[in-house]
Amino acid sequence: PPGMAKLQLSVAMGDYDRTRALLDGSVQIDGVDPVYMTLNPEEMFFRAMRSMDFDISELSFSSYLVKHSKGDCPYIAVPVFLSRAFRHTSIYVRKDRIKRPEDLQGKRVGLPEYQLTAHVWARAILQDDYGVRPSDVTWVRGGIDTPGRPEKIKLQLPPDVRMESAPEGATISDLLDRGEIDGFMAPRPPSGAAAKNASSLDAPPYTVESLISASRGPAALAPGAPSSPTRIPVAASARTSLSVRGTRPLESVMCPPSLRSSPGRRDSRARAAHC
Repeated sequence: PPGMAKLQLSVAMGDYDRTRALLDGSVQIDGVDPVYMTLNPEEMFFRAMRSMDFDISELSFSSYLVKHSKGDCPYIAVPVFLSRAFRHTSIYVRKDRIKRPEDLQGKRVGLPEYQLTAHVWARAILQDDYGVRPSDVTWVRGGIDTPGRPEKIKLQLPPDVRMESAPEGATISDLLDRGEIDGFMAPRPPSGAAAKNASSLDAPPYTVESLISASRGPAALAPGAPSSPTRIPVAASARTSLSVRGTRPLESVMCPPSLRSSPGRRDSRARAAHC
């Protein structure tokens, strides 16, 4: 009604082309005076899950599902997916010891958090397409650029999944560079010396490259494209969802489709989400 004060709501999300109309004010929310915050996923998801800082937030889909399955998620998910990417490019390896995805069996792989949505998909790809199960790898948790990154939510992993913490003061990028881990799994590439361009003529033997692209040979890259893989924001597997803070239960959860249409593939990827 005229004269009624608008509801003030905090809204956290990434700066995407599909949300920019909200950010620049060209699209309004009736009855709402929104306070928009564009944040990186690490900060946004951590604050949403740990301290519920936002009324409306982009949220890690896997974190949401874990919390919802336990009945203690403070947000209600809506089927709006803001970020989508192929997660084949989330896996990096040391070229001096890993030649094929199957070579990761029995190896050590660093990751910032086990339950990240990107990792759910990357582990499913390794298991479904290359036979590398989560229990075949020793996982080493640590920050990509900053040491000491914790899981944002409490996990109860299967007993056959081995998880270690990175040494104090070390990042998983450091460990990959020094050869203390064999691979690296994350939503973005490793930093520092470990991220040197794999095509450089003077590149040392520990430079890294996208594992799946490398296993498919040079034809996997478009002619003239840089040899270091690029994340392509097109409709695919891993997703972040938009969630609204609330207390009532969600009647159903919409699971993302698999990369392939086969029912068997869809079932196996759904099961991988619980690893």
